[in-house]
Amino acid sequence: MMSWGVHAHERVRPTEAFPTFSAVCGILGAALGVARNDHCTRQAVRDSFSYAARLDDRIGEDGRVIQTQRIWDYQTVSRLVACEKRRPYIPVIGAFPPQRAPRRLSKDGTKFADAAYTTMPTRREYVSDVVYTVLVEPLPGAEIPYDVFLQAVRKPLFRVSFGRANCLPTRPIFEAEVEASSFTGAFAGISPGAGTIWSPEASGAFRRTMVRDYPLFGTPALYVERKVYVHFQERREEVAS
Repeated sequence: MMSWGVHAHERVRPTEAFPTFSAVCGILGAALGVARNDHCTRQAVRDSFSYAARLDDRIGEDGRVIQTQRIWDYQTVSRLVACEKRRPYIPVIGAFPPQRAPRRLSKDGTKFADAAYTTMPTRREYVSDVVYTVLVEPLPGAEIPYDVFLQAVRKPLFRVSFGRANCLPTRPIFEAEVEASSFTGAFAGISPGAGTIWSPEASGAFRRTMVRDYPLFGTPALYVERKVYVHFQERREEVAS
């Protein structure tokens, strides 16, 4: 299973159809061993590569393309909500009544306002029965060079997951090095050689879409839109495995 974050409301969190830019940033950052609070290095990772993703066409025993399955999961999430001293808690619409939490102390020993744990139900979407091929192209002159990325994806320093902590890879994430003049040209030589491609390259695209997945680090969950071009790649007779 995989889940690629898309702009969503607090309690309903669908998945994008393909690995997003922020997701690939997270995978590469985990492989490099970058800490979550190391915003400078995370920004360097973001600015050091370009990528494209393909949803691979897989043929079943009946000769038809295996369709992607979408699964919804139900979870409850608890979070700490600051409260005024005169009130036992701040209610959240649609949430379960919170449990009072002990007072918290700041580093200098002064007390914060009272806090309460608020629990709310959430629905999260996943994709399954799916295989993606992702091509990562390090940018020339980038702060993180090609060899560093290559070593990281071959031997990740941190655990890698596909969008959520419970979505773990079942095989090594590194496949091969490929040389080509374009993303679509590179995909053509990678088995199965057919599928839907999301790429920053406009040439030959079927359509253009806007995706809000370009992360701005140092701010809480803030993303910027970028242009993504959709290509359809048909199966060829001979494709390298």
